[in-house]
Amino acid sequence: MTNTGLPNWYQTNWQIIQQEIFRIRQWLETYIEDKPQDVIPDAIPPTTALAQICSKFHLSAFARDILLLCVGMEIDPTFATLCAKANGNSDRNYPTLSLALAIFPRASFSVLSPQNPLQRWQLIEFAPGFSLTQTAIRIDKRILCYLLGEPAVDEQLLGIVTFPEPEPETLPLPPSHAGICDRIIATWSQASRKLPLLQLCGSESTTKYQIVSNICDTLGFNLGIISAAVLPSLPHELHQLKRLWEEKRY
Repeated sequence: MTNTGLPNWYQTNWQIIQQEIFRIRQWLETYIEDKPQDVIPDAIPPTTALAQICSKFHLSAFARDILLLCVGMEIDPTFATLCAKANGNSDRNYPTLSLALAIFPRASFSVLSPQNPLQRWQLIEFAPGFSLTQTAIRIDKRILCYLLGEPAVDEQLLGIVTFPEPEPETLPLPPSHAGICDRIIATWSQASRKLPLLQLCGSESTTKYQIVSNICDTLGFNLGIISAAVLPSLPHELHQLKRLWEEKRY
């Protein structure tokens, strides 16, 4: 499979995904054949989608490999057969946490915790009706699209968040507004992890939009807009929206 004609980032990203899926397939094969497990991962360029996911969600090597096991199930037709053989049951032709705990090095029961990034951010989904470790797992489709270099927005955010199209040409900001941009950019650039909340005051919404748009362009952020009028009033719904938005930021 080739992605000729795509920008270099997409080609590199696809090559890394293929490389990592091949590595996961090797883990499955060595487990099935009861061979020594000495598959060593290659370095992952920090600009790729996989590296960004691991960094932003603070995934351990074990959690990363669980995610890749689910990716392999989606894009590699041999994974269903390999999972069935590894599970010792032709009907269980899917990834499970139990399988991951058995085949991967540095396995940890921490993935069973709801606070583990895989579950906290709902990067994986669990099929109903079985125990936590035995049930089928799959990757969230938006995360899968991101790893494959395809944009996707969570359906639950549709109608709530708008993502403005970038303008082809923008006029230079006046010095006073450019100064505001510079201060915010400096503040966010110095943040070690979580960006501090900032508020722009004033009645000119167009001006505030131009300032925020300029900041996002400079820092490489995707601008999303939520109107206060559509924010839910119930605490649990507001918490769910906050979690979805935090996940979208990454």
